[in-house]
Amino acid sequence: MPPEDVSHRDIYVRLAELGAKIDSILAIMAERKEDVARITKDLDALFTRQRTLETRLAQIAGVGLVLALLVPALATMVPLRLATPSQIERLEGGR
Repeated sequence: MPPEDVSHRDIYVRLAELGAKIDSILAIMAERKEDVARITKDLDALFTRQRTLETRLAQIAGVGLVLALLVPALATMVPLRLATPSQIERLEGGR
């Protein structure tokens, strides 16, 4: 439209359309913020669970390492006398 054919009514109609578009854009942005907040909350919960699992796994690995070092050390310190069946028969027969 040429500028001389534009009426006040046309300007108000265009302003109303522009206002409606801005309102819809703001509503979409608010929904996106809610979605981002929800996703962030979900990710935080998942990362907390993963951190807990990793901590427990590290504790189990630590206990396994300590046992792997202590069992052979204790086995060399304390002489274990395991009797086999042939030794038991000799001991009973020799009495």
